[in-house]
Amino acid sequence: MPYLKQTFSNEALTESLTPLSAIGDDELAVGSFLRAFYKERNQELRDHHYDGGAGIANAEARAGLINSILVTLFQRAMKLYPDAGQVTLIATGGFGRGLLNPKSDVDLLFLTKRKSEKLSKATEGVINKTLYPLWDLGLEVGYAVRSNNEMLTQGKIDPHAKTSLLESRYIAGEEAPFTRLKQRFTYTLVEKKREEFVTDRVEAMASRHQKYGSTVFLQEPQVKESPGGLRDYHHLLWFTFATRGTLDAEVLVEADVLRKKSFDELEEAYEFLHKVRNGLHYEQKRGNDILTLRLQGVIAQQMNYPQKDILRKIEAFMKDYYLYTRLIFERTQTVAEIFQLECQTKRESGLAALVSRPPKPEKIEGFTIRGDLIESPLKLFKDEPKKLLQIFHVAQQRNCHLTPKTRRRIKASWDLIDRNFRVRKENREIFRAILERKGEVAETLRAMHRVGVLGRYLPEFGALDCLVQHEFFHRYTADEHTLRCIEQLDRLADKGPKFFRGLFRKMEDPFAVYLSLILHDTGRAENVREHTDGSAMLSMRVCNRLQISGNRRRLIMFLVDHHLTFWRYATTRNLEDEEVIREFAGIIQSKNRLDALLLFTFADSNGTNDEAWNSWKETLMMQLYHSTRALFDQGRAEFEAERQHEKEKLRTEVLKRLDDQERPFIHEHFEQMPEHYFHFRTAEAVSRHVKALHRYHEMESSLQEGEFAAATDWREHPGRGYSTLSVVARDRDFFLERICCALAAEQLNILNADIFTRADGLVVDIIRVAKADGSYLGEKHIQKRIVETTNKLYNESDYHPEKYLKRKANFLNKSSRPDISFPVRAIVRNELSAKQTALEVQAIDRIGLLHDIFRKLSELGVKVTNARISTEKGAAVDTFYICTEKGGRVTDEALIERIEESLLPVISQMED
Repeated sequence: MPYLKQTFSNEALTESLTPLSAIGDDELAVGSFLRAFYKERNQELRDHHYDGGAGIANAEARAGLINSILVTLFQRAMKLYPDAGQVTLIATGGFGRGLLNPKSDVDLLFLTKRKSEKLSKATEGVINKTLYPLWDLGLEVGYAVRSNNEMLTQGKIDPHAKTSLLESRYIAGEEAPFTRLKQRFTYTLVEKKREEFVTDRVEAMASRHQKYGSTVFLQEPQVKESPGGLRDYHHLLWFTFATRGTLDAEVLVEADVLRKKSFDELEEAYEFLHKVRNGLHYEQKRGNDILTLRLQGVIAQQMNYPQKDILRKIEAFMKDYYLYTRLIFERTQTVAEIFQLECQTKRESGLAALVSRPPKPEKIEGFTIRGDLIESPLKLFKDEPKKLLQIFHVAQQRNCHLTPKTRRRIKASWDLIDRNFRVRKENREIFRAILERKGEVAETLRAMHRVGVLGRYLPEFGALDCLVQHEFFHRYTADEHTLRCIEQLDRLADKGPKFFRGLFRKMEDPFAVYLSLILHDTGRAENVREHTDGSAMLSMRVCNRLQISGNRRRLIMFLVDHHLTFWRYATTRNLEDEEVIREFAGIIQSKNRLDALLLFTFADSNGTNDEAWNSWKETLMMQLYHSTRALFDQGRAEFEAERQHEKEKLRTEVLKRLDDQERPFIHEHFEQMPEHYFHFRTAEAVSRHVKALHRYHEMESSLQEGEFAAATDWREHPGRGYSTLSVVARDRDFFLERICCALAAEQLNILNADIFTRADGLVVDIIRVAKADGSYLGEKHIQKRIVETTNKLYNESDYHPEKYLKRKANFLNKSSRPDISFPVRAIVRNELSAKQTALEVQAIDRIGLLHDIFRKLSELGVKVTNARISTEKGAAVDTFYICTEKGGRVTDEALIERIEESLLPVISQMED
């Protein structure tokens, strides 16, 4: 951890204030003096931070500054109101700990003799004269006014009040009442209910962890509340107070709960987080604790990370952040477990043990199992190194957890996991047995990773530890992403989509699939251009070391090498093109591989971020899967014959849904539409299009020369979060742009577009849209307005969208934009299809983006025949299939260059 704690003297920052009482009763003079004093000292603190000052020293100095102001204000107020009676000013929360970050709240308690609702005017005067000048300085002040009894009652019902009082600190006034309150509080709410206090805090901590993603490895963590953040360290202090009677965590070293090295690392981590939090507050001028992508570069530079490139600075800084927060997270969890075990031991040795005897310890493979805990004897690992793996297999079989003492013994045995250990047959067999237990692998691997065993047994995976991934869509570090992928696969044992659960249950070689998931991103640590190449190379090395051969080896190498292939084909290629299906099938080669790769893709996508797998992408995946499966089952000739058979079945189903006036249009629709339109199109969808076609012909018969009409159909999909607009009309200049303009005018985001041109020149465009908040459009009046705008635009001889388009901010929230540019690109590719030209676009999504792309392509004389639109986390990753005005592929190099160069300014726009 290269971050070095630096310190500075805060002597000058806590110097005494000129007694405000000497200024007299002139409120303006008091306020003027305080503002000048606070501004000067505040600037000193800011300068010290940017000059490399330590985080905790800065927070202590700020608390000292506010403390000195409060003492003077309170004493002056008491002189102004001598009849106020007993009032004690107390610091609580972070201020009570003697630490105050730049924009943190100043939490105060006014302890009074009387109940809060029976305060005298003089007491209220003291409180107001103390608080108003603080607000005048722009400080965020939280305060409470309570008597001793009220505070104890509040502590019993409010956990926050309990911990706030636990850390309270005397500032000014009569000290004796505060001393009595602390004594009563400690005895009544902590000492008498020690186990209850610890249990409540553990549950509260778990609940907070779940709220903030249950991992320290978030792409944009919350420095205070996320797992491993400052609040976890506070919990460690509270556990220490409950069990040892002090907020000084160093007593844990004396009690052998923590080693001295662990304690020192904790203190360093706590210092690091304070430095980061100070930087966030100074940069934003407010108390926001989210370490956004944009701010990561700012804080890395503030903390003087030496790397020359901003990406490398961020990578080094965030790796430190994850290492420090993981350390706090794990140490706090360990301390909580130790204290819970202490409470349990006391309970089992007391009177309760006579009523309910604890379970007898059980001996298995040299380990002791007591309830759901497993422990190893002191020298077991040294005598039998294989036990370092076997303990996890036994824990997996018996659904046990390692005790804190056992975890410490494993860490002390790291040196036993050497090259000889990795190649031993008995260890290979144990590891294989762990990976063969379907649905039970992730928790075991996470336990192995926590104590450093997994990364030492598989150094290829160990290199991913806290590795930051500079990819927009990845939410987690490389190691956390891998473990979450394995969790997603495990979940299919009893949860998740039914189809995928079925594939998981039929999975013949779970070891190969699980090992492939462990290895699939190992190439990210190799600094190669394509991480899949590095991962394949490392996977070969692992297979050699574990002596994996034959079909198992081939499957592992295939899954690692092609772990992005399924996703890329499904989301970027034209799945209605039979050549694409044949090409994909040629890569996959067998149904078993197809099943395994689909499962792998499901786990990998869901382990990337919360938005990486949605109903639309699942539809694409399943379309590709079933088409490829059918090709394997039937062969090429039978596959094509089956498609024709399915088309005839579809025609029959559609006929049943039409009335007598609509049926005459079905024949021409099935003859005129492109063949790929009918693949995976439901009878319900096709019948709606035929109905729209009937309406269009009725409209067209009454049109005057030069008039145009479009028949539209809306369908809502609430469960999927989008609505579908189908449009039937005659093609004309800027037709797609006119539809997109009408949608953008209502601030709708286009998720996907299927564009079909019939042989007779009619177009059938199917566009899936969602509102800016990600929900479907169900408002009929907005749907009607879009149709009216579409027809109005459709009939304009000259296309001028400016009066309809109201530019709005892009979907990548400004607070989350990295200082480094989002990778924007437009690439024309002819190698993806023998029949079509593909245009791949990656850009920050915004309202009107698709409209602007279509318009620019039209200006260049290029038509869009199909589009794969995908939006994720505010980014658009789209593939357009394009052709020349005559319908051929775009092969002219000059035109290709013009397309790519012309689109870059369009897709790089970022309105604020």
